[in-house]
Amino acid sequence: MFLEDRVGKNFTAIQFVLTQWRMTKTDADGNPTFTGKEKITINTKYFQRMDKYVDAINDAGMLAVPVLLWAIKGEINPGYSLPEDQKIILAEYQIARYGAHQVIWFLGGDGRYNGEKADTWKRIGRGVFHKDQHRLATMHPRGRNWVGSEFRNEPWCSFIVYQSGHSARENSFRWLNQGPPATNWNNKPNLPVINAEPKYEGIVGYHYRKAFTAYAVRRVSYWSLLIAPTAGITYGGQGIWGWHTKVQFPANHPKNGLGSPWYVAKDLPGSFSMKYLHQFFASIDWWRLVPAPGILAEQPGKKDASKFIAAARSKKGDLAVVYLPEGGPVRIKTDTLNRALSARWFHPRTGGHLDAGKIGGSVQTFTPPDHDDWMLLLQKKK
Repeated sequence: MFLEDRVGKNFTAIQFVLTQWRMTKTDADGNPTFTGKEKITINTKYFQRMDKYVDAINDAGMLAVPVLLWAIKGEINPGYSLPEDQKIILAEYQIARYGAHQVIWFLGGDGRYNGEKADTWKRIGRGVFHKDQHRLATMHPRGRNWVGSEFRNEPWCSFIVYQSGHSARENSFRWLNQGPPATNWNNKPNLPVINAEPKYEGIVGYHYRKAFTAYAVRRVSYWSLLIAPTAGITYGGQGIWGWHTKVQFPANHPKNGLGSPWYVAKDLPGSFSMKYLHQFFASIDWWRLVPAPGILAEQPGKKDASKFIAAARSKKGDLAVVYLPEGGPVRIKTDTLNRALSARWFHPRTGGHLDAGKIGGSVQTFTPPDHDDWMLLLQKKK
């Protein structure tokens, strides 16, 4: 039921924690992932139970994206508490067990990986992936923790992941749309850059004390897809990430608010927004988009990062997209683009399109129908 829903909404992958972590010490049958610390014993019953879930994800036509070692502070989290050699043993076991599946590996989850800690995780990555470097693999850092500089040269690291996190403060917005994700993506070697944990819909945000709406999720998602070359985005919903079976607080996360059962939460409005987001990008040559802040005549995000307008274009200038988080108007330097373009508005809430008028002049003003969020699409006339 859940996987069918996600396929129907154009999701392509399921991200999950494969071992014990601070959300849960054991599986539903009381099995821990392993016992011991200085020398662990892996509990095969735990993974036998997990087999059917990884199989089901692939059988539904989606990628499985397991986090191998959750690494935030806490004795229950193997990426934090285990010695380095035992982390390697636990991760290697998971890779051996699921290596024949269609997977993307997240080696560490929610940790800090800078400085000396980066050196530790580089060694772990080399120890774990030395036999299987053709697989896509990366690190999943904690919020606002950029690790591109540390890991982009690692032979096993296939793309750079960051998480913009669950804060609604202005400095969090600025870190995302004008900070490292937006300014460091072009460092060599070039790797895809993906926000693997934007705001979860329905979660009570840090310093915000309100549940994030579908709009809050859309805004950070479209930003993330346009401030670096478009590569991908993830979505999380309250009641889904903790896999609730009733109305409850997420385990060990009481400040994040109540969440509905997963079979209700699967239909949060933002999940439909993700369907329309996928449909929009699938309708254009998204792989040709690179950030293009220079096509904007003004950037309101300089004063207020929550109003940041994200823009991307093709190098040929025959395709450009502009995301307006709060309507318009927006002034575009159209003389920097191909002259034979058509202009349309895309409606992120319904998936519909509207005509945006004719192209003309060196700087042109486009005004969307209302003050909600809109995507302006400029592409070569067909």
